[in-house]
Amino acid sequence: SIRVEKLGERAVQTALTRVYVGVLLIDDGKRAEADTQLQLAFDILDKSPENRPVTSMIFLGRGMIAKANGNLDEAETLLNRALEIQNRYLGHGHPDSAATLAQLAGVAQARGDLPKAEELTREALQIAEHGYGPEDFRTAIYLQDLADIRKLRGDEVEAKRLVERVTTIQDDRLPQEHVVRAETLHSQAELAARNGNFEEAVALERKALDLLRSQY
Repeated sequence: SIRVEKLGERAVQTALTRVYVGVLLIDDGKRAEADTQLQLAFDILDKSPENRPVTSMIFLGRGMIAKANGNLDEAETLLNRALEIQNRYLGHGHPDSAATLAQLAGVAQARGDLPKAEELTREALQIAEHGYGPEDFRTAIYLQDLADIRKLRGDEVEAKRLVERVTTIQDDRLPQEHVVRAETLHSQAELAARNGNFEEAVALERKALDLLRSQY
């Protein structure tokens, strides 16, 4: 391929591996090490336009690191660059862009701009529903994000409806011990506490804690 001819197969595979390692390190909370891996990958992949879709993952990863470190302006710049690349090379509304939009929503939420955060989250959800399907476990991630925002905006009725939909998808698609369920249990506990059902809230939080302990 053109990519291999320009960069060499070994270099490309090395760069892709660094991208995947960087993403895993972000999930593990090792931000500085992740940023190093992503920068090394970027130095290779950015030399060829054919690799730009993968380059978007690097901007996404570095944007996530900047957001986690509280550098919101930098995060927004990096994430918008990722989105620009995804829209240009993959097409507007590609499922990969849902994750970028969700991160941009997180930036808006960190700034206290909940209406903007909700707008971006709904866009991410719409893309996920179209790209993955309305009952896919990946779609449930964005449903959970929207539920959290609606809860923050005081709409507990819609938040509860969304969480119930998330739970239904997870029950159908994920094993009972999957760690993703912990976040849903936490949201259910918060809603229960807001409604004065404190015993139910404690039971749900204990269930979430037990799940997390079983995984780590």
